Amino acid sequence: MKKNDASYPIMAGRKLFTAGPVREIRSVLKAEARGSAYMRTDDFRNYTKALCTKLQAVLETQNPVLLVACSGTGVMEMAVVNTHPQMALVIGNGHFAHRWAEILDSHGFPYHVCADDTYAGVEEYYRHDGSKYTYDVVFGTFCESSTGRLLSEIPKISERIHRNKGIFVLDAVSGLVVNPLKTDEWGVDMVISCAQKGFGVAPGLSIISPSDRALALCRQRPCTSYYFDIARYVEDYQRGSTPYTPPVSLMHALDKSCDFILRQGGKYIQTCAKRTGELREQMKGLGFSITDEAHLGNCITEFSVPDAWHKAGISCDAIVSRLRVMGYETVPKDQKSFRVGNYNIFRAEEIRDFVSAVRTVLRSMERNLQAH
Repeated sequence: MKKNDASYPIMAGRKLFTAGPVREIRSVLKAEARGSAYMRTDDFRNYTKALCTKLQAVLETQNPVLLVACSGTGVMEMAVVNTHPQMALVIGNGHFAHRWAEILDSHGFPYHVCADDTYAGVEEYYRHDGSKYTYDVVFGTFCESSTGRLLSEIPKISERIHRNKGIFVLDAVSGLVVNPLKTDEWGVDMVISCAQKGFGVAPGLSIISPSDRALALCRQRPCTSYYFDIARYVEDYQRGSTPYTPPVSLMHALDKSCDFILRQGGKYIQTCAKRTGELREQMKGLGFSITDEAHLGNCITEFSVPDAWHKAGISCDAIVSRLRVMGYETVPKDQKSFRVGNYNIFRAEEIRDFVSAVRTVLRSMERNLQAH
């Protein structure tokens, strides 16, 4: 396809330092290019079973891992309509904590919000409201895409939820694969995620992994969706299938990604932490500050410009726009900050090249700084 062709994809060739989707590595792209296959055969059922077994290893769980053709928000809604909360609690104060609240609102389920996502904050919330409410379903966010903040002390939060006879549903769309998540050991009852972030696969394929405890609750409650009825997925999972047509090419890509991740073992997360640490230190060396650095995971960082730069007319919107011209996609937030994602797909030299591009952008704005 020629670059002057009207159908040429505008994003082709860009380096995606975004919060997702992210760049697909060559082996994953090659697997995706295998194309489709007929999914109602014994061979494909065996293939699906093998893929789900690999996903169990990634999630560190013995629970079923169900494949769903949708976005991450789709499996968030799937979790809500199947648990059918009588009184839910949403933990967190970021954009995707609000997404949980919006989904609950859209279905008319009652809920409260605990904005403090620390264990101390959750414990205090239970002490204050726990005597009045039994939160049967609690929704949390593993890594908040809008800030990069990582939910800490998950085992203690899970234990507190279980003590109050609730189940814990965790949105791991951001953070899975590049941060440790020990689903069974930490007592998480339901994990949802998708392929286009930590797995480095194109969008369109998501996963939901319910524990026996979560499934028992779902079976007691009416599901208000046909497509997202978890009982259908569990039934088909047991025979290595899906109730509806799966995105076969994305399954090929996810399978290859799992092989790559599992082959490296714990080194995969260590490498991501190292690369993101290098990115943060180099950006701080340019003068940027980092929001909430002590509580960040390994994948997303929010960088802010100093007040002096902002007063001199240097905005993050302008920085993001100039980086885009140079072939780098980042995520603008406001005039003073922008987000940069690293899901372990960039080599050390690529991170240095990115920081060098940022330095070039800043130098091009040097007149504003000097005037200030």
